[in-house]
Amino acid sequence: MLLSMTGFGEARGQVAGAHVTAELRSVNNRHFKLNLRCPDAWAKFEPELERLLREQVSRGTVTLFLRRDREAEGVEQRINGDVLGQYWQQLHTVAQQISALPPKDLSPLLTLPGVVDNGEQVSGDPEAVLPELKSLVGAALTQFQQFRQQEGAAMAADLLAQGTTITREVDRISEFAPQVAAEYRQKLQSRLEEVLAGHNIRLEPSDLLREVALFTDRSDITEELVRLRSHLEQF
Repeated sequence: MLLSMTGFGEARGQVAGAHVTAELRSVNNRHFKLNLRCPDAWAKFEPELERLLREQVSRGTVTLFLRRDREAEGVEQRINGDVLGQYWQQLHTVAQQISALPPKDLSPLLTLPGVVDNGEQVSGDPEAVLPELKSLVGAALTQFQQFRQQEGAAMAADLLAQGTTITREVDRISEFAPQVAAEYRQKLQSRLEEVLAGHNIRLEPSDLLREVALFTDRSDITEELVRLRSHLEQF
């Protein structure tokens, strides 16, 4: 079975009581490579999830997205005042040490880690969610494999059609090839007779035959046709 290296699969389910979407995408790569995009608490499961994917995917750059549905859970972004206060205090301390003015605007601090809770922090024991995560990723992987099989079947059909076209053209070339030397001889003789007319120069048949023999040797494609047919049979 021919499998495409590009694919897509998606599954939705419950993980630790939260609505989670697992999405798989892949692009061409001669080796397997996993890019995991998930909440920080689940990043530690990358080796287990990679092993799960490697069981069925051997090539391609695969990106696995694990997203919590914050809208479905009514999750709102909140500023963590304690973390923000710690950053602010440290900035004042450093400013005094280097004799600089401390910042007056808090907004640049909002991008620092832990200041804004965007709902990606997962509550509960993260170890307990691994089986649920693997089950959800497995469901996405099933759809992902079906996508690759369908796309692979389409590519196989196209490749076979291309092979049929090439075979047909090789047959036509094989029929035409023997005529090339004869046509060259006729054109060469006509051209030489035209050039030599009026110069009282006689064209020796042996000279013409020698030139045609050289051309025939240089233009012989028998070996190429045999090799191409062999490739087509192997294909």
